[in-house]
Amino acid sequence: MDQGVVNFIRDKQIDSFPKLRFLLFLRQNPYLNGNTQNLAEKLYIEAPLVEKLIHDFQQVGLLEVGQGNYCYRLSNEPDLKTWLEKLAAMFDQPVARQELLARVRKPRRTHSTYPESHKASSRMEQMVPLK
Repeated sequence: MDQGVVNFIRDKQIDSFPKLRFLLFLRQNPYLNGNTQNLAEKLYIEAPLVEKLIHDFQQVGLLEVGQGNYCYRLSNEPDLKTWLEKLAAMFDQPVARQELLARVRKPRRTHSTYPESHKASSRMEQMVPLK
């Protein structure tokens, strides 16, 4: 994967599929009007998630909110359009899409990162083997 794309994903904290999907949606709809419920219906996700995505994208400088909080647009950040085009091109290619999706997924927690009382092995030790 292009190191510039990797850096963009990391720097803009695109760390989940909903963030990637919302960002690509914004690319296709650079000037949005409507409340979070309207956007949620267009994206087939819950309104609280849309609110979080909007907040997260504002924090990293990807999204600007207009007057009345119902107008959204991508920021005028230099090179943003270029990076979005690269992400969209990757998303359109099945093999590249899989690599992109693997990159944006948050690392999953393993049992060793949970507190001792929540380890899967402690339950397994209590189970009696079937005969």
